[in-house]
Amino acid sequence: IDEEGYFTCEHCGISSSTPLEIHHIFYRSEIPNHKHLNNPLNLIMCCRACHEFFHYSKDNRKRIVEERGLNELFFDRFDRYSKGE
Repeated sequence: IDEEGYFTCEHCGISSSTPLEIHHIFYRSEIPNHKHLNNPLNLIMCCRACHEFFHYSKDNRKRIVEERGLNELFFDRFDRYSKGE
């Protein structure tokens, strides 16, 4: 929420003058029923353009995954190393 009380896209900063959507950084289809799927750290409010950007390539989420520590939240050390991450 910006200083005027409007919601903004967490990725590009556009205000809520355009509809905003909630995006799962780790997709529901990747980790269905995971206990942290709906954790606020795994959710980002974004405009439609940024939502499409995140779905275009999983590489587009790397910065957010690192900043929010999502690998640690979703995968233990064994999982990360066994998947080559």
